[in-house]
Order: sequence, then structure tokens, then C-alpha cells
Amino acid sequence: MGKTQQYIQNNMFKVSHELPINMLDKSFEINDYEYCLPHLLDQNEKYKEHFLYAKEAGSYIIMDNSLHELGKAYNTKRLLHWIKVLEPNEFIVPDVWQDKTQNYHEAWECYNVLKMQGYQKIAFSYGADWYAGEFPHPNPLVGKMMGRIMT
Repeated sequence: MGKTQQYIQNNMFKVSHELPINMLDKSFEINDYEYCLPHLLDQNEKYKEHFLYAKEAGSYIIMDNSLHELGKAYNTKRLLHWIKVLEPNEFIVPDVWQDKTQNYHEAWECYNVLKMQGYQKIAFSYGADWYAGEFPHPNPLVGKMMGRIMT
């Protein structure tokens, strides 16, 4: 592989679609990595088997904490169980929706604490209400979007 091709391959965006369970068999064809929701591992045998196979096949796996889907992070004991079983390459630590993010200064403080603790990736929630305060706009969704980008 030439230097240009290698650069492009190493610096391209990676894509993973959260597929309906009945389409998981297409995941290896269309996704660059596997994105796992742990609550579904306990709820659906086909989902669980897909991720066990993905681990065995050496797929790159990111495990979420199911906060968005459940309104709260999945049961800690079950999260730890699935981390041990799947050994995901990345894991999104449990958090609480809209807690410690009511204003920019608290989010900044939280970011710095996580960074000092050695976290290499820190995600910013897509829908925190305080983003709109950073970018006032008549359309609150635009305000949130632009506030998140500015943050």
C-alpha cells in the first residue's frame, strides 16, 4: 500500500450503523466497527450471538451504556458482566442524563477532571439543554447544535 493510500485509510472516518436486529447479519459488510448496546445482550439471543461472534472474529467493538435507549445507564452489575465477556475495545462509561452539565462551567470542569484521569476520548452529549444558552437561536435545536460545536 502506498503512503497516500495508507494515510487515507488511517485518517478516514469510521462508520457504524445501529442496525435492526433482523439486519445484524449485514453488519460486517457495511460497518467499520460494531456498536453494542448492553441491555440488548440480555434481551435478545440473536443480538448476543452476533456480538459473541464479532468478538471471536476480532471485530472492533465499542460498547455503549444504553443511557439514551433506557433514560439511564444500564445496570452496573450487568455492564461489568458484559465488559468481562466481550472485552470491548472501547466502553462508554455510565453517566446520568443532564447531570453535571447544567452550565458550561460545570461541563468544562468535568471535562478537565476526566482528561486529568487519563481518558483519551471524551464525548459530549448531543442534546444537553445548556448548549442552547451558548448559542441563542430562535430554533432551539439549532442553538443546541451550534452550542455543542462551540463547546
